[in-house]
Amino acid sequence: IPRPLKIISRLPRNETGKISREIIQQLWASNMQTNIQFQITIPKTHACYEDHFPGDTLVPGALLLKWILRDLESRINSKITHIKAIKFLSSVRPQDVMQITVRASGSKPGVLLLESSVGDLLVLKGQVECKNVLEK
Repeated sequence: IPRPLKIISRLPRNETGKISREIIQQLWASNMQTNIQFQITIPKTHACYEDHFPGDTLVPGALLLKWILRDLESRINSKITHIKAIKFLSSVRPQDVMQITVRASGSKPGVLLLESSVGDLLVLKGQVECKNVLEK
């Protein structure tokens, strides 16, 4: 499986000349400083739509979250380990196109901030934690 590469001119070292775990974590976090943006087109049909408000279909939040996290994990090549907070702000319907923006929180390596919108309407926001590159 291909891994994303971070090209640097040299490895950062601490005052004693060593490459510490903290420095590598900061380097990994700095790799996430730019936003990751992607989109998901909601399928027209799904088995759960029949039971989720027939005649006025809404996509269940758990299904939306599953799709977002699956795509996010493939983009960052890391496993989401914890959903810290998710707030659904508006409904999503079949065939909507969701724009997802992800950025590092800056407070702790591995904590990512998510926002998703359909057009100009914010439909979801939250925080997830992913497995740090240095953890096994």
